[in-house]
Amino acid sequence: MHPWLAMLAGAGVLAAQPVFETTALLADRSGAAKEIHLLSAAGNTIRYRTGDSKDVTEGPIPEGGTLFIPGPPDFSGAMDLYQARKFTEAKARFAAVKQQFAPVRSLKNNPAALAAFYELECLRKLGDLDGLAAALQGFSKDALTDETQLRQMELYLLWDAVRAKNWELAERLANERAKTRLPGDQRAQVAWCHGLAVENLGRQREAFFLYRPAMTAAAGASVEIARQ
Repeated sequence: MHPWLAMLAGAGVLAAQPVFETTALLADRSGAAKEIHLLSAAGNTIRYRTGDSKDVTEGPIPEGGTLFIPGPPDFSGAMDLYQARKFTEAKARFAAVKQQFAPVRSLKNNPAALAAFYELECLRKLGDLDGLAAALQGFSKDALTDETQLRQMELYLLWDAVRAKNWELAERLANERAKTRLPGDQRAQVAWCHGLAVENLGRQREAFFLYRPAMTAAAGASVEIARQ
């Protein structure tokens, strides 16, 4: 150990990193499941313990099988704040869950990936488009499977065009998205960004008619946009 590191460790400045472990259910093709203590994951390969054993097993998730990680309480608490539109507090909670479950971030729909997605959504709803652009640089959508979440990832391209004030690109992307089937909240996002684009391109009357669906789409699902 470097002398400086030894001094810091002796002073208690360097704390030991906590060992990650979480309860999960591992099921085979037949659906028979067992509870495991999941330690880490890399792609489809997982490391885990069973029962009170200290022995670590490493291997792939069984072909045709599944691995389920119950929603951690911290994630549920963050979602409660998110649903209450307390996005600043929720963002901090999601960031903590993302860090906590980083050792299993390669698994499909794992808590780290879901928390990272909702952290992005908090940034968007707070109007922090610079923060959203920065967070997207280190985000991978590979672990997400929900169609609505994957579609939202595509809509971030539109939001980034708004952030950059590239109104021609924003209009083109909005026109493309407007032709697809979208739930109310996402339809409101497209209408709002589209309205901003044409207003800044000098077509105020057209913008007025585009803003209207942004205010009415999905009722309370788009409160932040409706207020703007």
